[in-house]
Amino acid sequence: MELILPVPSTKSSNVGLPNELSIELPERLSIRLSKELSKGLSETAATIFRLIYADNYITRGDIAKKVGVSVTAVQKHVNKLKSIRLLDREGSASHGHWIIIEN
Repeated sequence: MELILPVPSTKSSNVGLPNELSIELPERLSIRLSKELSKGLSETAATIFRLIYADNYITRGDIAKKVGVSVTAVQKHVNKLKSIRLLDREGSASHGHWIIIEN
């Protein structure tokens, strides 16, 4: 008997995203994100991560509009990204910015 498992791509997974959401990540981040996707991270959270990577001053409201989810849903996904140490926030909610954790 042979077991065949899919191997996550090391390239960013932008399939099915509108052009404005097709954001390429550096290889190191792309690999980390692919690993988290294989562990159950949602595609929505990955899209949010890419948007924040592209603009670390983007607001939760702007993310919600671009992704098509509620601000509450964005916060849920952001909390997940923080818990797996891909993302952090510096400063206040209104005058802060996002920090991508690259290690």
